[in-house]
Amino acid sequence: MLVRRIPGHMAWASLVAKHRRTGIPVGYFSFGAGAKRVAGETRGASPHNAGGAKSLGLVPSGRGGLGVPARSGFALDSPARARNMCNVEAVKKSLYTTQASPDDEEVVDHFLCTVLADIENNPASSWEACFTYIDKLCKSGNFSSALRLLKCLHDKGIFLGQNAYNSLLTMATEGNEVDFSSYIFKHLLVSRESLSSAAYLSIAKVFKQSECSHLLRFVKDISELTSPKSTPVLNRIIYSFAECGQIDKALLIFDQLESLTCKQDLITYNTVLDVLGRVGRLNEMLHEFAAMKEASIIPDVVTYNTLLNSLRKVGRLDMCSSIWKEMKDSGVQPDLLTYTALIECFGRSGNVHQSLSLFHEMKLKQIRPSIHIYRSLISNLKKMGKVEVAMAISEEMNSSLSELAGPKDFKRNKR
Repeated sequence: MLVRRIPGHMAWASLVAKHRRTGIPVGYFSFGAGAKRVAGETRGASPHNAGGAKSLGLVPSGRGGLGVPARSGFALDSPARARNMCNVEAVKKSLYTTQASPDDEEVVDHFLCTVLADIENNPASSWEACFTYIDKLCKSGNFSSALRLLKCLHDKGIFLGQNAYNSLLTMATEGNEVDFSSYIFKHLLVSRESLSSAAYLSIAKVFKQSECSHLLRFVKDISELTSPKSTPVLNRIIYSFAECGQIDKALLIFDQLESLTCKQDLITYNTVLDVLGRVGRLNEMLHEFAAMKEASIIPDVVTYNTLLNSLRKVGRLDMCSSIWKEMKDSGVQPDLLTYTALIECFGRSGNVHQSLSLFHEMKLKQIRPSIHIYRSLISNLKKMGKVEVAMAISEEMNSSLSELAGPKDFKRNKR
């Protein structure tokens, strides 16, 4: 890897002046006629060389300072200048204690050059220095300078660890910094890092006060950036927005998918059906269920369970019966969640005979009942005056407590 050699503090003014005449960033000076660009050549190729990344703003562009496109450096082969190298640790210390405004571009430029010079001999401390300074800028509220510095580091193939990015993403979210949060989120996607649920929730939270136009632009960027595997990412984004209580924005993203290269899939529809069902928007839920089938997307057990649970909560026995019939006719096998919803639904409506029939059916299929099913049956049987039957079910429950289905049996399979 190329070692960046930065002239001393005395020569800084001349470098800045030369940058302003040539348009070449001050961080691009090096020794030797054969000097190479750092971007893409330090610690592996830069992920931002991926197609489409530059157009999304992941590679710095523009004029002046660190935002200028990378160009070939020119040689500073004067031995006198080589001997005038600044002391890296001293400069780092001065940057952390400087009274200069964090907005001073030369301070940020100087820091970058210093770190590049030290990165070969002291890699651990250099990465720490990068994060510490960016962290300082963020904590001072200067996210614009922090973003500018981070972009330039990425352009030179210099990356922080995932924990550092997660920390910066959290700070940006708390500061309601949409641009900074979006940039880090996109970077993690491009670099194929595994994004946690917390990262998705952070990006949902930061858009809470943002205009819809900004959100749609972000969604479009994500779609292009992750193509042709955009749908799983956008599914998680939709789910995260719903988890944060932003139902309308989650549905806005869902509607936006129709105009993008990615398409809704089974998980997309299952997510949206669940979102609509949880907030009681049943007419919209049933409309999307119909649209799903029109799009030739075949419902699965998760789809039907979502519908049954949502309809059960509002006492729509007629619709539950209809969905149950369609489920059987389509050959989808019911599971514990299916029987739980149906037994409770029929029992609450007073149709305890149907509840008992379903209870025996699930046992014949070797699906273990849960304590919730037993208690629901016992309660509804007593309400209907079926005390003896309720007592028999209670005895059966008590004799098989160790064999009942537990919480893990209710968890849906991840798809």
